[in-house]
Amino acid sequence: MPGSPSADADPSVRLRARVVLAVGAVLAALVLREGWREVSTFRPSSAPIDERYASFIAPARGERRIGTLPDARTDADFEARRVELEYALAPAVLVPGTIGVRFVVAWSRTPDELAALATKHRLRHVARSTDGVVLFATSKP
Repeated sequence: MPGSPSADADPSVRLRARVVLAVGAVLAALVLREGWREVSTFRPSSAPIDERYASFIAPARGERRIGTLPDARTDADFEARRVELEYALAPAVLVPGTIGVRFVVAWSRTPDELAALATKHRLRHVARSTDGVVLFATSKP
């Protein structure tokens, strides 16, 4: 209709639309890049569970309960590690803490944190898995 304002004819509207589309495309690319980074950095351990925790089997044989001292994270990595340990140490049941158990499994991002846990809970190193989980003996069951 002649004389009516048209969005297609107004250059400022077209410019705003292009800017919004460009910003949206950049944000979508950033989100996809972060998602790809998360997926591409996940690397399951190359060794089977039985091999990784083989050094724990003999010392913990016959135990009905084994304590756990995970690090402060409660994420998917924590859950995966707990499930693997339950499988490897079955029929023993994993329980939180050190009370009433002869052995404790612990893991952390750094060796210093493991040393601090051992000192704090008076634990003695028994074995280490290939992926950094440590089996400790408690001072008293």
